[in-house]
Amino acid sequence: NNTPMGCLVWIAAMLLSGCGWADGANAELKYSSQDMTDITEEEVRAAQQAWGNSIGDIGRVEVAGGDFEARAGAFVDSLYALDFTDVLFKPTMAERIPFRTTRSGIVSYFVANAPAAFPEDVAHGGFARKPWRGVRFEVAGNWLGPGAALSMGHYIFTDMNDTEHIAEFSMAYVRDISKRLRIALHHSSFPFCGEEFVSSRSCNLPRAQLDAHSVLRSALPEEHKRRLQAVGVTSNVVLNSEQTWGAGIIDLGNASAAEMHGQAVDFVEHSYAYSSTTPYHAPTPWIAPGCLFKPTKARLRPFRTSLAGAVSYFVGHDATFAEDHGFALQPWIEVGFEPAGITQLTPLLTVTMGHYFFTATDNTKHKAEFSLAFVPDAGNLVIALHHSSFPCCSTCGSALQADAVADASVSWAVATIFGGLSLSLLIISIRMNYSKHRMSGSEPLLHADVGHIAS
Repeated sequence: NNTPMGCLVWIAAMLLSGCGWADGANAELKYSSQDMTDITEEEVRAAQQAWGNSIGDIGRVEVAGGDFEARAGAFVDSLYALDFTDVLFKPTMAERIPFRTTRSGIVSYFVANAPAAFPEDVAHGGFARKPWRGVRFEVAGNWLGPGAALSMGHYIFTDMNDTEHIAEFSMAYVRDISKRLRIALHHSSFPFCGEEFVSSRSCNLPRAQLDAHSVLRSALPEEHKRRLQAVGVTSNVVLNSEQTWGAGIIDLGNASAAEMHGQAVDFVEHSYAYSSTTPYHAPTPWIAPGCLFKPTKARLRPFRTSLAGAVSYFVGHDATFAEDHGFALQPWIEVGFEPAGITQLTPLLTVTMGHYFFTATDNTKHKAEFSLAFVPDAGNLVIALHHSSFPCCSTCGSALQADAVADASVSWAVATIFGGLSLSLLIISIRMNYSKHRMSGSEPLLHADVGHIAS
């Protein structure tokens, strides 16, 4: 059932049945369907190219009178890892059922072939049936590791009128025994446009411009490449990570002006997989340009791969990130979570996705959607990828004008205080009171198309 207790029981069972980091014979059995050799940058680019080509192919097959539903099914079966792991998918335009964890839910989003179960997909016609002339990826950063990879950035869809449509993506890949990269986590969202929802409508705010300074590459010197090592993460380490996160949030909110920046740096360094060293060194055995962080309310600089970028988002006062106002400094009295799923992809990578809610001091609740990837680092759990976005809402009001953004930012809270959150915090902090989390101008969002959230 979808009661709070039912969800708690489900998450606890997930963790007890192996959502912690595996090792030895158990790990070999659990990942017997995967190839655990190191993934390369070229493999990630090829997987993204294959995904974009397939999106275009589905529309072309329908235009030619072919079986586009079969093509979509083959696309999902080939590129998503549904046959050997739990896939978490947050489509760009999904509102009523924003998290798709079943094959039928994923295929429906692309071709709207299940009107009874997913009527909202029929309303927008099936994403891949537009059709699209082309898709290109602008990657902000990749994490490359044994048998898994993470990627974040923009992708741009060009329609048949040569109009470009931009969205933000995060993907987690695993390599199967046939040496193909398959998607295990996919979070897609429209860019932030000044309000507590996003949509496909035109936004009057300036858009991000990716350039040589913001598009980072993961190609570090060969000597930085480190082999997979057995890492044991005990329950004490998880609980310690939680306590550190909670204390950091409280301290940061109460920090004086003189202490604020220093405490923010300490909080980010301990919570996320950032590093103050040059060149950046990712936790063993990963290769990465920096932590992959897509904050909820960042538009001009939406991807924060540097320590400075993350610190600025939490406390502001950095001219390089002029859009930041230090939202973590606003006091919060409660943070609650509705996870749509938790998946351990490799012994060194666990991902999760869902809603989180932030209660301000006036008791107003603010909703966002999150995806997180956790890795162990020196005995602690740290966040390697954090994608946070407001829910899509096609029926909500029009976007704010650019000159209204500064005033609006005071009246709402975003999911920016979410730092080094351990998996156990998801269990302890979860709140499932649906009636308090309705968005203005829309119906309440549902949870996920998943039958395994049950007691």
